[in-house]
Amino acid sequence: MNIEELIVRIEAMAANGMQAMYAEMQTIGIELVGEIKQDLSSGAGPASRSGALSRSVGSATQATDTRITTAITATAPHAAGMEYGNPPHEIYPRSKQALSFVTSDGARVVTRRVNHPGNKPYRFVGRVVDAKRENIEQRIREAALRGLYGP
Repeated sequence: MNIEELIVRIEAMAANGMQAMYAEMQTIGIELVGEIKQDLSSGAGPASRSGALSRSVGSATQATDTRITTAITATAPHAAGMEYGNPPHEIYPRSKQALSFVTSDGARVVTRRVNHPGNKPYRFVGRVVDAKRENIEQRIREAALRGLYGP
């Protein structure tokens, strides 16, 4: 085998490895989204009345010549605050003149602003990813080896 043939073979092995890792990372992303949504619906994460946070969770896998990334995203307006926490802040009505809500004791409140006490970080994405990190790394290593050397 001459050097040109060796280069072609190595490039083919690298392409196979990238394809195998891409497919595995795409699968991992889909699985993580399912687990995050399951946690949110089971009450393990922040409480939700509308389900908007859960519906906003998704994944996307992208590849360049040298890198494959899978991003887990939550696009609901309040997602970042639920993941990372919020400091105390004021809430104002967006499109009306007043806010209206019912307190935990059943009283209706109508007001022009509310002093929200803030919230702790729930890490609804980070918690699932951290729990699966070793398994994810192992699966990607195995996929790369399968791609390079075959099953």
